Amino acid sequence: MKKLTENQTLSFESLRGIAAIAVALAHVFQFFLARYHPEYYRAVGLVAQSSVMVFFVMSGFLIGVSIQNNKSRNGYFAMSDYAISRFRRIYPPLVLSLIIILLMAFVAPHVFESGSQRFSTESDEFIKGRGIFYWPSQIFSVLTFTNGLLPQGTPFNTPLWSLPFEAWYYVLAALLFTKKPFYIVLAFILAYAISGANIKFMIFGAVWFAGLGLSIIDIKGKVHTVAACILTTITSWFAFAHGAKYISSGGDYTMFNMWFGLAFAAFTYLFILSMNIRINIISNSSKYSYTLYIIHYPIIMFMIGMFESRVMGGFYSSLPIAICAAAIALALAYKASQYVENPNLIKRFM
Repeated sequence: MKKLTENQTLSFESLRGIAAIAVALAHVFQFFLARYHPEYYRAVGLVAQSSVMVFFVMSGFLIGVSIQNNKSRNGYFAMSDYAISRFRRIYPPLVLSLIIILLMAFVAPHVFESGSQRFSTESDEFIKGRGIFYWPSQIFSVLTFTNGLLPQGTPFNTPLWSLPFEAWYYVLAALLFTKKPFYIVLAFILAYAISGANIKFMIFGAVWFAGLGLSIIDIKGKVHTVAACILTTITSWFAFAHGAKYISSGGDYTMFNMWFGLAFAAFTYLFILSMNIRINIISNSSKYSYTLYIIHYPIIMFMIGMFESRVMGGFYSSLPIAICAAAIALALAYKASQYVENPNLIKRFM
C-alpha cells in the first residue's frame, strides 16, 4: 500500500483548501472590484489560474496513490472499482452545481435588476453579456465532460472548464495502469485526439502527469532532495518569467500555467515528499474545496444580477456585495459538502 505520512496528508489538505478559496476570492475580485482597481486584475487572474494548476498536480498525485492502493488491495488494477470511486467523487457536487444553475436561471428574471437572465450593463468589460443562462446542450456537455475540450462552453459556470481535463486524465491514467498493450495504445490515441481538439489538454497534461509521476517514485535519500531543489529552481524561474510577462503585457497565460504547475510539482517533490514539511493552514477547508470550486461562480453571478446598480456604483458600494457573495459561497459549500462530498452517504445512494 502507498501510504502518506501525517504531514503529507495535512499538507495536501491545506493546499487543496487554500487553492479553492483562492479561486473563489479571485473571481469575487474580478467581477465586483477589478473595475475600480484594474491594475491588480492580471495578477489576481494569475492567482486563480495557478490555483487550478495546484489542483492538477495534487489530483495527479492522489490518483496515482489511489491506483497503486487499488492494485495492492485487489492484487490487480480493478478498473471497475476505480471508475466507481471516481464517479462517486465527481458527480454529486457537479450535479448540485447544475441544480443551482437551473434554479437560479428560473428565478433570475424575477429578482435581477435587469428583469431577465442577463445583466443590463453593456459597457462594463467585466460583466458585459454575462448572467445566469444556458443552453441544454451546454448542460449535456458538462455531464459528458466535453465542455472546455470541444467548442461548447459553460458561460454559466466558467470554472467547470477544468473538470473535463481531469476526468479524461483519469481515463488515460486508468488505461496506462492496466499495462495491457491494447489499452496503452488506446490511451495514446485518446490523448492525441483530445489534444487535437484542444492543445491545452496536452500542455496541462504535463502538469497532471507530473503529479502522477511523483506518486510512483520511491522518494528517499539526499539525491531526491538535490534533484528537487534543481527542478524547483528551474521551473520557478520559467513560471516567474512568464507571469511577469503576462502582468506587464497581457496576452495568453497558458505557458505560465504550465510552468507554474511544474514548479508546484517540484515544490511538492522537495518540501512535501522529500523533506516531509508540515503545512497546516485551514486544512479543514479541503472537505468542501471541490464543492466551493464548482458552485461559487453562479453565486457570484446571481449576486451581481440582484444588486447590479450597487456593483456598478463604486468600490465602496460594491465591496459589501462582494463580501456577502464570498460568505454565501463559503457557507453553502461547507454545508452542501456534508452531503455531496460525504463518501458514506453517497454510497447509500449510488
